[in-house]
Amino acid sequence: MSYQDYQQQPEQQPSNGLGTAALVLGIIGVVLSLIPVFGVIAWPVVIVGVILGIIGIRKVSQGRATNKRAAITGTVLSGVGLVICIVWAILALSVFQSPEFQNEFQEQMSREMQQQN
Repeated sequence: MSYQDYQQQPEQQPSNGLGTAALVLGIIGVVLSLIPVFGVIAWPVVIVGVILGIIGIRKVSQGRATNKRAAITGTVLSGVGLVICIVWAILALSVFQSPEFQNEFQEQMSREMQQQN
């Protein structure tokens, strides 16, 4: 036997950069989505996080990647951030469509028009 027979090459596991990216985007997205004004910035972050997480999970299931936990966690966090963004959007729409807001807006616009004349 030669020296090469005793040397075993360690099998390199494929990594999952998409899962890691989904995890990072999920964390950032959840934090941003909790801040009312910055919630708008969170929309693209969490949407991309969900997409990357799903692709990362599929790569793991095909055996082309590892760290399934990171991909799943990133997908879940991004999904939670997306739900928070949707809740903020629904709340904002309900406020803007409320009769009280509409009346106040019209009164303010009337005052502005009167001041300009």
